[in-house]
Amino acid sequence: MRNNVIAIIAVIGVISVVGLWGAALQSQQAAQRGRGAAAAAAVPDAPTNKTAFWTNEQIQAKWKDNETKHVNNSRLFNGPTNISANVRIVLEDDPPLTHDTTADPWIMTEGTATAITDGELAEGGKSIRNPVKRTVHAGDILYIPPGVPHHFADNKGFRALLIRFDTK
Repeated sequence: MRNNVIAIIAVIGVISVVGLWGAALQSQQAAQRGRGAAAAAAVPDAPTNKTAFWTNEQIQAKWKDNETKHVNNSRLFNGPTNISANVRIVLEDDPPLTHDTTADPWIMTEGTATAITDGELAEGGKSIRNPVKRTVHAGDILYIPPGVPHHFADNKGFRALLIRFDTK
């Protein structure tokens, strides 16, 4: 329970920063929509003039819904310039990833996994060569910069909040 509270406090802090940053970029996002770019369906935009808040019960319900629907990700909000907060279940067969311009702070909320990071993608993106491996637990935070390969294995009830933001 304490770890969930810590994770929620961290998310609220990030959301506040996103809201301040979003206020400066709101007009740019509106202009893009005017040219035909559409926001993701049923995902709210991060507010720019007030805070946003999700209770632990709401987040737990999203995880349960993800499990029922066999989906690994639910977005809490979209922010300007490729920012989002996600309720994430990592699956054993998820491939390693890199992101060119986005950074991924992962806030572990439940279970354990082995984070496989750094190194370089190999075997056509199916593995990471020369990785750093570390066990992550509820309450841990893992920051993955743009361009850094990452993957999770040995998942035992692993759940995390993923706050993705664009660095460019």
